[in-house]
Amino acid sequence: MRKLKLTTLLYGVLVPIGAAHASQINVTDIQYSGQQYPKVLLTLSGNIKHHYFLLDKPSRLVVDLENTSINKGLPPPPANHPLILNVRSSPRNNHDLRVVFEF
Repeated sequence: MRKLKLTTLLYGVLVPIGAAHASQINVTDIQYSGQQYPKVLLTLSGNIKHHYFLLDKPSRLVVDLENTSINKGLPPPPANHPLILNVRSSPRNNHDLRVVFEF
């Protein structure tokens, strides 16, 4: 069941809008939804390359977004979200963004 939830999360984690260009891409919104099929959607101002990996103890999904920034912090998930406990982000190597989902 946990693998299914992670697949759902990975499928819905990135929603690019607009055309890709050389300037920095911004995270413009984050939405948490679903009880039966939980997901998190990050809305971006353009197309990006991304990489992700899983960590244990505590369980985390780490997503690195190339050439991406965020102007404000990510809001926490609702207390009743069935998968995500917390989310945080930080700049990485001066031009990328790392987003960590704790579950």
